[in-house]
Amino acid sequence: MPKLLFSLLISTSFSYSQCLEMYETHQSGGGIDVPEYVYGEDNCCDEFPISFCNEGTVYYQKEDYADPTDSDNWDIISDDIALVRGNNQAIYNPITENSYITGSPSNTLWRALPSYSVNSDYYAAGVFAIIYVPKYLPGTVGSIYSIPDNKYYDINFTSWTSGNGQGWPGGGGDGDGGGGGGGVSYWRSGPIDPSPNIISVLDIPDDQGGRVYVEIKRSMIDIAVHPIGIDNYTIQRFDEPNWVNLGSFGGGR
Repeated sequence: MPKLLFSLLISTSFSYSQCLEMYETHQSGGGIDVPEYVYGEDNCCDEFPISFCNEGTVYYQKEDYADPTDSDNWDIISDDIALVRGNNQAIYNPITENSYITGSPSNTLWRALPSYSVNSDYYAAGVFAIIYVPKYLPGTVGSIYSIPDNKYYDINFTSWTSGNGQGWPGGGGDGDGGGGGGGVSYWRSGPIDPSPNIISVLDIPDDQGGRVYVEIKRSMIDIAVHPIGIDNYTIQRFDEPNWVNLGSFGGGR
C-alpha cells in the first residue's frame, strides 16, 4: 500500500522512565514504536521531542511485488527525490533511476543514527550506510540528507523483505537474499529543524522601551540526555547592518 499520513490516537500512557528508555534507544540508532511514542493524550514528545513528533511524519509501506514504476507506491519526498524498492535489492530514487545501483538513491546521502544525534559523515550509500546487511534494517534508525533542498530526514525501519536466502554474506550484498518481494515499511520524519523558535516578544510597559519578555520554544536537542545537545541560547538584535548580542541564557540540559 502507498504511504499514509497518520493522525491516529493511542490511548496508552507512558511513564517518564519508559519515555526516557525509548528516547535513548532512538538516539543510539534503535527503532522504536513511533505511534506509541508520538500519538495520544499522554505521549513522550513533551519531555523528549524527536523528529517524528513534528509535522510531516509519514508512514510508508510497499507491499511485496508492488509495481515500483507506479508513483502511488513511492515515498515522494520532493520534486527531486522519491524512495522505492524493486522486487529485490535496496532502495533507489525512481525519479532519476530505473533500479538500484551502487550509491542509490540519487540526490541523497545517508548515515546511521538519527539527525543531530552525533557529529558524523553522510555517505552516498543508501541504506547500506545504516547497516551493511539490509535484511536487518527493521529496528534501526538512520538519517537522510536531501542534496537538492539541503534538508534532513530521519527514517525508522519496521519491515524489509529479504527473500529466503541469507542476505549478505552468502546471498549478495544487495540485501535481496535468495528470493524476491521487495517489501519495505518505515516511518519517515518531515524536514528536521533543530533551531529554537521565538513564540512571542512582549514589551514591558512604562520602562521607555528598555526591556521585553521573549518566549521561545526550545530546540529539539535541548535535552539533558541528548548526546550532543546545546548549552546556551544567545539573543541578538539587528542594528543595521550588524547583529548585536544582547545576552545569553542556559538551556535545559
